[in-house]
Amino acid sequence: GYLGQAAYLMENHADAGQSFFSSVPSGAFWPTFLIANIAALIASRAMTTATFSCIKQSTALGCFPRLKIIHTSRKFMGQIYIPVINWFLLALSLVLVCTISSIDEIGNAYGNEFISIYF
Repeated sequence: GYLGQAAYLMENHADAGQSFFSSVPSGAFWPTFLIANIAALIASRAMTTATFSCIKQSTALGCFPRLKIIHTSRKFMGQIYIPVINWFLLALSLVLVCTISSIDEIGNAYGNEFISIYF
C-alpha cells in the first residue's frame, strides 16, 4: 500500500493530504474503504490483546500490581480480559483524540508528515 501511494504521489504532488483515497481508482473505492476499516478493527483488537498479554505477564513476574484477570475461555488458554486496562485504554484514547486540535496532527502522528515534507 505504501509503495502504491508513493508512486501515486510522485506524479500527483498536490494530493499529499489524501494520498490513500486519492490513489484508489474510483471503481474500487468502496471495497478498499471496507477493507481498510476491517484492517483498522483487526489492528485495534491486536493492540488490546497484546496489552492484556503484556500486563498479565508483568503481573506474573511481579513487575505490575495485581489486577482482576478474567479468563474468557475454559477451552483455550490465554484468552483473557482485564477490565481495568480496558477502561484505561479507552480513557487514554479519548484524551489523545480530544487533545489533538486538527486532523492534520493525527496524520502527522501516523506518519504523513514525512510524505508531506518529502514531496
